[in-house]
Order: sequence, then C-alpha cells, then structure tokens
Amino acid sequence: AVAACPDGAGAVDLFWMAEGTTWPAGGWRVERLVAGRATVLADAVRPGSDRQAMAALADDAAQIADFSRQVAAGTMSEEERSAADLVLGLRAAIDPTFGLALGLRWHDAGAGTERCRYRITALDAAGKPLFSFDSEDVDPTVVPPPPPAPPGVRAQPTLTGVELFWEDPPRGTATSYIGFTVERATPEGKIGLRTPQPIPASVNRDVTKPAFVDPLAPTEADAVYRVRSVDLFGRGGAWAEVRLFVPDLRAMSPPLDLAAEGAVNGARLTWTASTNPHTSGYLVSRAPMAAGPYTVITAKPLPPGTGELRDGGLRGGSSYFYRVQALDPRGEAGPPSDPARAVPLNAGPPPAVKGLQADVGRTRVRLTWPAVAAAVAGYYVERIAPGDTRWSRLNQQLAAEPRYDDHLGRGDGARFRYRVAAVAFDSQVSPPGDEVEAVLPDLVPPDPPRFTAASGANGTVSLGFEPAAPAAATAAFVVLRSGSEQEEGLVVGEPLAGEARAFNDERVVAGQTYWYRLVALDAAGNRSPASRPVAVQVRPLAPPAPPRPTAVLTGSPFLHVRVHVEEIPEGYTVVLQRRREDGRTWLVVAGPVASTDLVDMTPPDKGALAYRVAFRAADGTTGPPSPLVEVRRRE
Repeated sequence: AVAACPDGAGAVDLFWMAEGTTWPAGGWRVERLVAGRATVLADAVRPGSDRQAMAALADDAAQIADFSRQVAAGTMSEEERSAADLVLGLRAAIDPTFGLALGLRWHDAGAGTERCRYRITALDAAGKPLFSFDSEDVDPTVVPPPPPAPPGVRAQPTLTGVELFWEDPPRGTATSYIGFTVERATPEGKIGLRTPQPIPASVNRDVTKPAFVDPLAPTEADAVYRVRSVDLFGRGGAWAEVRLFVPDLRAMSPPLDLAAEGAVNGARLTWTASTNPHTSGYLVSRAPMAAGPYTVITAKPLPPGTGELRDGGLRGGSSYFYRVQALDPRGEAGPPSDPARAVPLNAGPPPAVKGLQADVGRTRVRLTWPAVAAAVAGYYVERIAPGDTRWSRLNQQLAAEPRYDDHLGRGDGARFRYRVAAVAFDSQVSPPGDEVEAVLPDLVPPDPPRFTAASGANGTVSLGFEPAAPAAATAAFVVLRSGSEQEEGLVVGEPLAGEARAFNDERVVAGQTYWYRLVALDAAGNRSPASRPVAVQVRPLAPPAPPRPTAVLTGSPFLHVRVHVEEIPEGYTVVLQRRREDGRTWLVVAGPVASTDLVDMTPPDKGALAYRVAFRAADGTTGPPSPLVEVRRRE
C-alpha cells in the first residue's frame, strides 16, 4: 500500500509498506504517473540511501547501515524479516525521518499541479522488477484534512504518575491517524512535549487502561494535558485538552516499617517518618483484631516528622493492632499501613483467690469464689488427695467464671482439698489462694458376694458364702429367697454380720425347690447387686433307726412270718427285709406300709430266717435298719 499526502504547494510525501517482501534486495523504484506517463523519481530507494535522514539519526544510523547490508546480501532469515516488518516498519510509520532513512518514504518536491498517482516497484538484486503497487490519485494542490482529535480524554493522578485515557477516533480518512502525541502545559502556559515519538495506535485497544502515564507530572499543582492524533506524515490534528489538580499521593503513602512492642500496660510504636515535604502528619488507629474495626487514638494528627508513639492504659496479655496513615497538605488521610501487633504486660500477677467454698453433692463438688479485683483471662482449679505431694490441675482451659464443677461420679467417702489460681491475660498466675476441703459421700456399693455351698438335706437349707474382695468392705449380708429363678425374692431372717459365712433356713417344706440370692451391705448402707441365684431342693429328715421288731412263724392257714414294730414315727412308712441265703444281702419282702404289722407271705421252706425293718421317708429315703430278729422253725 502507498499513502500520499500533498502539501497544497506542489509537493507530495509518500510512505509505503509491502506485506511479505518489505525489504527487496534491489530496493524500490519510485515513479510518478501523470495522464499515463511515468516519471522515475528514484531508481532504487534502499535503507540508508537518504544521507540527510541518516545524518539526522546519529544513534540509529549504524544499525540501519548494517540492516541495509543484510538486505542487499539476502542473508536475512524469515524470522528476522518478520521482525523487521513489525519493529522497523512500525517505527518508519510513526517517525518520518526514520522512514526516509529506512527507505520506506519519499518526498516529491516537484509534483506540480496536475492530478497524479505514484507507483512503487520492488527490485531484486539485479535491478529487475519483482512487483508493483500504486497509490490513489492525488491532487498536489489540495491538502487532505488532518486526523480528528481523540474523544473522551481524561486524566487520573496515581502513585506512579498521571494516567491519561482517551478513546480512538473514527478511522477511514485518506490520511488516517497512526498514533497520538501528548503535551503537558503549566497553568502559566509553558508547554512540554511528553511523547518525543507518537504513541502508536493499536487495534482493539482496551480503553479502560491508561494510554499514557506521565511519571514526571508536577505534584500539588494544576496541570493541563493535551492529546492529538498524528497521521503517517507527522501531521497532528486538533488538540483535546483536560485540566486537573495533581495531588502528591506519595505524601499519603503509609510507613512500611511500622513496629509495635508491648510495655507495662501499654505499647510503643515506631516507624520511619516520611521525607516527603507534602506529608502534613499522621493518624494512628487501634483495633482488637487485625481485621478491625480500627479506632483513631490520636486526638490531633501527629507532626510530620514523628516516628514514635506510646499508647497507655492497656490490659496486659491482650493483643492490640495498630495502623498508621499519612496526611496530605489538605489533611486527607492516605491508605493505612500494614497492622502491627503489640501485647502489653501487667505490672505483676493478679491477687490470690480468697473465699473459696465447696458444695458437695452426690456426684460432684461445686466450687465457687469471689472474682478477683483484676482483669484476668480466667482461673485454674487444682485438687489434691491425702497422701499426695503434688496438686493436679483439673481444667486445661481457663474457667471464665468464678465457678467450677468437679464431676467425680459416685463418691466413696474420699477426702480432697481444692484451691484456685487466677491467670492474667499476659499468662501471669496469682499466688495460691485459700484452700477448701470436701468429703465425698460414700455412694459406691460393694461388689456382690458369691455362694460357696448349698444343701437341702434333712429338711433344712444350708448355705455357705463369702464376700467379694476386699472382705472388709462388707459390713452385713441379706439373704433373699424366691420360688422361681425369675423373681429376686424376699428377705429371709435378719441381716447377717459381715463376718458370717453360713446361713441355715429351717422354714422350708420338704420336697420344694427354692432360689436363694445374697446381697452385701457396706458400712454406709450401700447395697450391692444381688448375687447369682442358687437353687436348692429340700429333702426330708433322714428316718430314725427302728427298735428290734418281734417275729413269729405260723403255719396256718399257710406258712408265713408275722413281724411287729412297736411304733412308726409320723410321716414315715416301714419296710420289712429278709436276709438272703448268702447271709450278706437283704430282700424287701413287705412294705412300705404305715402298719406296725408286716407279713412275709413267702418264707423259704427250710433254713434259718432273719428279719429287720427300716423306716422310709416320703421322698423314698430309707433310714438305718433295726437290729435283726431270727425266727426258729419247730422240729
């Protein structure tokens, strides 16, 4: 593309760029075409060929000359060629002198008055044309309009300088803008160029971000900024102006080295005072937490040279956070510093706790005491048992209120002493206070005893038992009897002494089964759980031995022996036994009957006869036999 700009007096300035092959080895041929006739203005325009422009660019001349040699030799890589298109081409577009030195511009001083167009031809190293492109038709006598002024110009002071914002003007004119120039004027009218080279325009620029920052803007003074658009040929349009007062924001910069250290009921703050002449003083704020809320503690701003502050009347052990703000000449406060933390100390530990009292309940001891006359974080509670040499701390976390419940569960008559210590916010602990003694009620029952023996012989229940260890914990026993395994039963008889190890129950019925349980009682009357039950079946008394009976052998009406017993005790029956022929064993031949007369219906026909009787109980138990009685046969 070729851009042409007439000056209205018969001269035309040219600028061109060719995508892809911007730097032909043979340079560029420049021609002016009037009514189809071509006039060669330059045979080969190359980088460095314009000596006047090169002389004006003393700092860049050597680099352009080196670049020209690379172009002529064709040693540039594709990457280097692409970089040259971007960097050098952009510089040539915004800086006419640089563009002339780089061989991308031409000044046609003799364009005349006829309409014309310009043709640019790329040449290879041998001077042969590679390609050509033409400009639009131009009238050398008509000056094109300058680029429009940028709209929406505004300024904003910051710590790094004054930021300028503006929007891009509409595009599409024959000589559209390619950048912007910024000037700053003082209220007295002194103007200074802030951009030696135009700021390049860019496509899709974020207009919410500053287009230019003036780091050398005057502070605490009025300023006027002017911005205008610039076209390819360095022509500027109308100025867009913005006025503002530039405060010295650095004067409100907070100190970066704020430090705080605790003192006795106070804090000491230090920082480096600002050397900025526009800083008018400081405000100091305090808060119980780093995040605030903060309260200003300086009734009047501190002088600007201040670098220290002492804060008093604080509670020892508490955390206090401080921030410092600097003031500008108008008394406006800047942003706060980072917070600094101080933890004051107390002058000494809190006083000892007096008036400690203990309320002993069934399962806990409640301790109460008057609050100490000092600011404390809470209280430690300690306990010691008889024989111990060290106190045990009961609460790892401080008790905030003057009350503490020591939950001990069911007591066993133990005896304890308690004391309380106050703890300040700076962790200083008071001396030990008053002690109080608490005796716990004995509510712990003994363990259940166990049975060691059980018998229901002879119509009486006999039980053996022993207490659970330790035996001294059992002061008495209670015997429970029931008629089934599921029932715990009722108390039988009077409680037994703690030394008792046996019990007889005579109020039972033979043949019945009873379930017994045993309960232990301690000296405080606490009752143990019932023991495991034991079942006992009552057997009758063993029958007595009968006296010797009488016996008579009779042959009428048949051979038989009649035996007589004098008396049968109540509740028993009697059986008759005959000695067998072996002389060692006995055979029951009659009974059991409740009659005193018994008959052997089948005595043997020969041999000696011997008889004895025995009483039998209802459960079938047979008692000891009577002395035997012999019966002699008649010859």
